[in-house]
Amino acid sequence: MSDTHTDTAANRLGAAVVLGAVAMTFLAAAILSPVGLHGETGLSLFGIALPTLCLFRLSTGLPCASCGLTRAVVLLLHGRLADSLAVHPFGIAAVGLGLFLVPPRLAALRGRRGPWISRWDRWLGRAALAAFLLMIVWWVLTVGPLFAAGWRQRPHGL
Repeated sequence: MSDTHTDTAANRLGAAVVLGAVAMTFLAAAILSPVGLHGETGLSLFGIALPTLCLFRLSTGLPCASCGLTRAVVLLLHGRLADSLAVHPFGIAAVGLGLFLVPPRLAALRGRRGPWISRWDRWLGRAALAAFLLMIVWWVLTVGPLFAAGWRQRPHGL
């Protein structure tokens, strides 16, 4: 087997894995249902309320930078834009970044290569880094006042 064929097969496999992960993420978000829990938005799966899984939140009582991101994506995919933004303003960025993974992976899956794919991935990486850094800044500005107010740990997470 030639190196070119192996390289193409590896690119196609990688593209298929990424596309599968994006599809499964969107499918999971579509299957999950947003519900009101304790005055907050929670998630349920087939009517069963799901617990908070954030170890930072469970151990400190404070939300981490990504607390609410899953709920925001679920709300967005259920057509509730305002609720999504209220829960976590970076849910839209997460959905957008996920969707922007698709075009170059579809091209790779079809065996097409070109300089646009590496440029696309470079810009996508920069956008992801910028979104991450902005999310950290947003989190510090959001959680900082809680520290100043003498935040007390809650007995339960969201």
